[in-house]
Formats: sequence, C-alpha cells, structure tokens
Amino acid sequence: TLAESGAIFDTLVDLYGSPSTLSASATFAPLVAHKYRFWSHWVEGTAMYHLVFFLILVRSPYKFGFATAWMARFVCGAIISAFILPNLKKTFSFMEEELGDNEYFVGGQFTACDILVRPSLSFFALEPLEQS
Repeated sequence: TLAESGAIFDTLVDLYGSPSTLSASATFAPLVAHKYRFWSHWVEGTAMYHLVFFLILVRSPYKFGFATAWMARFVCGAIISAFILPNLKKTFSFMEEELGDNEYFVGGQFTACDILVRPSLSFFALEPLEQS
C-alpha cells in the first residue's frame, strides 16, 4: 500500500510511463536522479506543509460565528503574518533559486517533478500571498 502522493506518482510513472519521459530513475545519472527524488518529496513535505497551513488559517475564520469571527481573524492573521508568509516566501525563493534560468526542475527536461510542483505554484491563483 502506498500512502504518500510522491511515492504513488513515482510508482505510476515507473509502471505505466515511458522510461524516457517522466521518470528520472531510468534516464538520468545518479546525482540527477537524487535531485529528482529530492524535489518530488520536498514539495510534498516542506512546501505543502506551509501551503496547507496557510489555507486552513485563511479559511478558518469563516467557520466561526459572528461574535467570535473577529477574534479568529485576528489570531489566524497574526499566525499567517508572523510564521506562514515568511516561510512561504523562503519556500518560493528557494524554488526560484534552484530553478534559475532552467525551464524544468531536473535534468533540463520535463519530468514528474514538474507535475508534482505545479499544485504548489498554482496554489496562489486561488489564495493571494499577501494577507489583507
């Protein structure tokens, strides 16, 4: 049984994908394959933690009643400003720095990592990074 989406994705690519298209294990040198594994797991562990926490804190005040919603907005806003936004900025700065002038994250070609990173990058089309 596979429970982690990066492992599920890797298994599907290895079983059903062409070895030359998405999987790094069959086509790249060991050091590049290591980078592939890093990105496929980093985005699920490190990046998603902050993204999901941000989403929960942005949505939580709407679950409170009229009398306590202001307090929930204050507390959630303080946590977002002090902890989440600085970490998200670090996360996306790291991704941008690693990507550099490259079009893709690993080995100069489109891999499953680029697919796994996409939800993190498109997340802020739904929720703006700056807290109002």
